[in-house]
Amino acid sequence: MTVHDLRAKLSKFEGKEEVVVSWEDEQSQMHFFGIDEVSLRRGTPRRLPNEKLAFTFNGSGLECVFIEVSPD
Repeated sequence: MTVHDLRAKLSKFEGKEEVVVSWEDEQSQMHFFGIDEVSLRRGTPRRLPNEKLAFTFNGSGLECVFIEVSPD
């Protein structure tokens, strides 16, 4: 999803709503997180040996928006 796509989806709301991130784990339990920070960073996405996605912050590579969350 691009920033443009996210902005288009959020534009449908009035602007007073709280934004919360949800995540469903392997046991089908839902977790909810409040947004702490949004920042723009450059780096390179990569796969770890266990196939999990990681990101190397190196000042070059893709420009991505990172959303930092904490348990709500």
